[in-house]
Order: sequence, then C-alpha cells, then structure tokens
Amino acid sequence: MSGERNQKVKARLLKGMQDSWPELARARREMLSEIEAVCRTFGFLPLDTPVMEAREALLGAEPSAEQLANIFHFENQDKEQVGLRYDLTVPLSRLFCQNFQDIPRPFRRYQTGSVFRWDKPEPGRFREFQQFDIDTVGSASLAADAEILAVVDAIFRRLQVRNYVIRFSNRKILNALGEYCGANVQQGRDIYRVIDKLDKFDRERIRLELGPGLKDESGALIPGLGLDVDQITKIDAFLDLPNSGDANESLSAARSLFTGNQLGNEGLDEIEELISMLDAFGMRGSNWIFDLHLARGLGYYTGPVFEVTLTDLPSYGSVFGGGRYDDLVERFLGEGQGVPAVGASVGVDRLLAALTELGRIDQRRATSEVLVTVMDKSRTADYIEITSELRNAGIPAEMFLGGGNLQKQLKYADRLGIPYAVIAGSDEFEKSELSIKDLELGRRIAEQVEDRDEWKEQKQQFTISRSELVATIRERLEASR
Repeated sequence: MSGERNQKVKARLLKGMQDSWPELARARREMLSEIEAVCRTFGFLPLDTPVMEAREALLGAEPSAEQLANIFHFENQDKEQVGLRYDLTVPLSRLFCQNFQDIPRPFRRYQTGSVFRWDKPEPGRFREFQQFDIDTVGSASLAADAEILAVVDAIFRRLQVRNYVIRFSNRKILNALGEYCGANVQQGRDIYRVIDKLDKFDRERIRLELGPGLKDESGALIPGLGLDVDQITKIDAFLDLPNSGDANESLSAARSLFTGNQLGNEGLDEIEELISMLDAFGMRGSNWIFDLHLARGLGYYTGPVFEVTLTDLPSYGSVFGGGRYDDLVERFLGEGQGVPAVGASVGVDRLLAALTELGRIDQRRATSEVLVTVMDKSRTADYIEITSELRNAGIPAEMFLGGGNLQKQLKYADRLGIPYAVIAGSDEFEKSELSIKDLELGRRIAEQVEDRDEWKEQKQQFTISRSELVATIRERLEASR
C-alpha cells in the first residue's frame, strides 16, 4: 500500500495546453495593463465571471453533437451538466440577464481571462488561451458602436502601433445581398461565410463554392451552396462594386444596387452615421476603411462589424474584431426579447506575438532593474538595506539569495536580463562606496565590439558614493527608456 502511495508521477503538460514562462507572462500582463488603462479612460468597468458555466447557458437547452464536440463539458458531483466557457460574451449575457432588474444600463465592461475550446492542437493554437473583450450592453445607439471603434483605435496608439487598419461594414448589407439574390435565411448565412474567404481565394473559387462546389488540391470534395447562375451573377455584381477605400464611392454604388431594398439602405444609412461619429472621435481616416465585403464569421452579428489588421504583418490576419449583436441574450430572456449590445474581442497571445514581431514588447524575463550581489554573507543585513532602499525609491530590485561566487551571480542577472548589478565587499562598505556594473551595456558590447582595446575602453563598471545609489540608478534607467 505504501508503495502505491509513493509511486512517482510523470511530470507532463496536457495536450493542447501551454505554460507561460516569466518573459511571456510578464509581457502579457504589461500589454494588458496598457489595454485596460485605455478602457478605463473611456469609462469601462472591469468584470470577472467564472470559467465554468451551466452547459445550457453556453450552448442552449438542446445543443447539437457538433456543438458539444467543440467544448469541455462534463457532469459535476451535483449531477449538473456544466462546461468551460469558450468565450467571454456568453457569460456576460448570462450575468446581464440574471441581474436584469438591477444592472445599470448601458452596462460597459472589459474583461480578460482564459477560454477553452476542444480544437485540434496546432502550432500556435491551444485548447486554453487568453481573450480580452470590451462590450457595451443595453444601448442601441450607433454612438456605442463608434465608441468601441474609438477604444480599439486608442489601444493601438497606446501600444505604439502605427500601421494598422480598422475595416468595417454592416451585417445588414450582407443580409440584404441574400434578399437581393433570392436566397433563404440559411443560404444567406452561408453566402457571407463564403464571401468571408475573399482574402484567401480568388473569385473563381468563390463562384464554385457558391454554386456546384469543387475539389481541393488533395482531391477532397468541397460542397457548394447550390445557388443558380442568376443568383451567383447578382452576388458577382455586389462583389464588383467599388471597394477601394473611398467610402462615398462605395456607399453610392451600393445604394444603386440595393434600390428599393429597405434592409440594405438601412445598413448603408448606419454606415454613413458611423463614419460621421468616427470623425467626431478624432479617428484618422488613414486608419479606417469601409469594406463592403467584410463578413465576420460569427452568425450572431446583427449590425456594424469590424476587424483590425496590421499592415506590416498581413499574414496575421485579423488581430482584433467585433460588432453589434442585439439578439444574443434571447437564450436567457426568450425569443424576441433581445437586448442591444456591441463589443470587441482579441486573442491576447496572438496580439502579443504580433507586437513582439514588431519590436513593441520588452522580452526581458526579470521584473528587477537591479541585482544586489552578496559578496560577504556576514554583511547580509547591509545588502538587505541596499535592496530596500532601492525598492522604497520605486526601483524594482532583488538581492541574490542563492549560493555561489560573483561570476555566478552576474550570470544569473544576465540570464534574466537584469540591467544593473550592485557590488560591494568589505572594502566598499568601509569606504561607504558601491560598485555598479552595467550589464545591459556589457551585453551590447559583446554583440557589437570586436576589438579588445575598444572593449577595455567601455566603462561597464564604476564606483559611486553609497549616498548616490538611488540617484545614479534612476538617472541611468531614465536615460535608457
């Protein structure tokens, strides 16, 4: 029995999961801190909801086998069917409806947290990942949609990303396209699912998917929607409309196509109103485009939709997206009892990877700016005092708590990317002096300087008075920023 109790357990990471090492976790938190600061300036409130919800809250009362196959779900000890959240929007809808009588309206919140999907793991694709959402629930005003776009614009400016484009359209325009070509409701949804592939495939491939279908490169059959030639011709006419970024030209051409179509003209009117509000928010015209073809894959959108792409990293596709979803809460309130809502969502690690590639992320592992080395263990109290002085001055610092000589301690600092080390032995303490080693300079010299004499001339280490410690470190840190 005792043998079983002491049996060694293999340390392993579950398939589709990932550990976030300090450099990733630190960078993620700092990026989210910047994003959240922007949300607060717009008056949005933080919110947290449980990662586990009732299964019916996540999928409805009668989920399909396909829906169940895409989430983590099980029966708990109370015999309840539960599941892990797959996004942050459904839990928000549940919370809003559960507190329907008391919650302030409009309810404006931002939230970050883990979501879970039973996807096939691939490089960069995990079953647990971080998501960030910002939503306004309870406002039908297009000013709420414009404000979400303004928040997103401000987020990218805060993150010092210049080359980005916010593309937007209106789901009502695509729904009107379905009416225009005589498609039923389900065909209409399928049409904008196919149109959503325009940035991946050529027009001939799109026509085949709208019509009879085709075989891919492997020979596998991709079924088509079965639309007839007349219907496909009308969709072609829509796709031929001017869509080069001149909003007035696109709006005028679309109005001509949708003459007499109430839904289409309603969607175009909303786009015109939205554009006027973006100007009022001070958004630069070079950073947004009215894109007639923008579909967004999720079927619950009911009005304006948008996506953000980085022009320097087109392979990343959309890094932020969202839109209006006025019917999502019907699951909780009943059919016809929708509540107006608009929001945006971003895959945190996807955005972080993009910002890292753009050089906008500090990839240091450490949070400390200074390592206080320990040269004489009998003076431990003095080293603690030095470390505390730096911390009390607002300078992140740590004292080396391991064993080993100075070389080992400096190697530790170098591995973590700590820029400065404080060195003091008995002689320095007697003279009330400290040595400062600029480890960041040392790293740059190692990469750039090849000549030995030039290497010797670089002042990586210097001595200061004990009383000058805080001022010296602060000055050098500010100069390096």
